[in-house]
Amino acid sequence: MSVRRNPNIAPLVFFLCGIVVIGSLYQLIKTNERNRVRLETGITAGQVGLRLEAWIDSRTALVEHLGDGQFTDAADVELNFRHRARTFVDLYPGIQAMNFIDRQWIIRQVVPAETNAPALNQDLHSHPSAGVPLSLKKAE
Repeated sequence: MSVRRNPNIAPLVFFLCGIVVIGSLYQLIKTNERNRVRLETGITAGQVGLRLEAWIDSRTALVEHLGDGQFTDAADVELNFRHRARTFVDLYPGIQAMNFIDRQWIIRQVVPAETNAPALNQDLHSHPSAGVPLSLKKAE
């Protein structure tokens, strides 16, 4: 008795093996793509974190430097404010303005003067943002 082979089964087996290989390759590519995106996202987040930390540290250092007792008294503050503020604004171009405010909460000096002239002699008691008078009161 002889066993006859079905001649149509070989192409079907080959086709099914091809489908399995293509499906496996597709899954491998998708997995690699997800891993690549995850890795790139992690690297980008790390870089953003470092830049943000550096930005915050530089601004904190600026505030610490301003408050380190470099002025001898209140008269010295008003007298030397413009020069010292100009130095800081030049070092940190992202600063919009530095204002000298007297005890009555009136802006007496602005740096840079060109872009902030409208703020001169403004009473901060009536500032449109409610947070400004609250912050000044807290600082007092």
